[in-house]
Amino acid sequence: MPIGTDILRVLVTRIRSASEKTAKTLREHGHDPVLLPMFTLVDTGDPIPNELFGGYVFTSGNALEILDRRGWFPSESDCVAYCVGDETAQSAKSFGFSKVLSADGNAQDLARLIESDLTDKPVKLLYLAGVKRSFDLQGTLERLGIMIDQTEVYRIEQVHPKAETKQVALDQLGSGAVFFYSHNTAKDVCDEIFEGYESPGSENLVAVAISTKTADAVLKYPWQAVYVADRPTERSMVEKLKEVSLA
Repeated sequence: MPIGTDILRVLVTRIRSASEKTAKTLREHGHDPVLLPMFTLVDTGDPIPNELFGGYVFTSGNALEILDRRGWFPSESDCVAYCVGDETAQSAKSFGFSKVLSADGNAQDLARLIESDLTDKPVKLLYLAGVKRSFDLQGTLERLGIMIDQTEVYRIEQVHPKAETKQVALDQLGSGAVFFYSHNTAKDVCDEIFEGYESPGSENLVAVAISTKTADAVLKYPWQAVYVADRPTERSMVEKLKEVSLA
């Protein structure tokens, strides 16, 4: 679909459960999602500490999905779920946390939220994290004097769709947009879908990145344009499509 129209086709390559949520959001905004999941969510198997915590920290809904798979839930009825953004916060509410706070941003915003909320509160937190992290949230909070443990409960692994599956998705995409959510996954996606396939080349597409660092990972390809979300959230990425449509 040509850039400059109100309705855009958008390629989404997140893990399947997250891709389906993104697809729903895109449809609600009048866009046409093209799903090509290129990652899978894997449980590390690391045990969750068996002690009381005053709050739990989430930088991704992936951790909550793993907890749900395990059938685990905190025993503390008054604990808080500190979430990086609104999407993760909604997942925490759906999971069953009654007290949920959202930073509506990135991990640095989350650190500031936690620091503000825990002023003069001597509680200990547990960060349920992924294996790969671009920001040292635990170290940042410890330097602020906040007690926090960290357990890596999940990792994201790349999967390689069949060649014909990728080609079908690219043909459906036409001259639309591609969503990129992190520096590492952006590089993996570009290497996977733009090496050895006939159409479309990246020169026919628009990249929409969640951050400047993420955008840096795709700049070696000749995009029609690269857009960076105003805030490091998926909602801001979807809003950025308005500018793409007007281009």
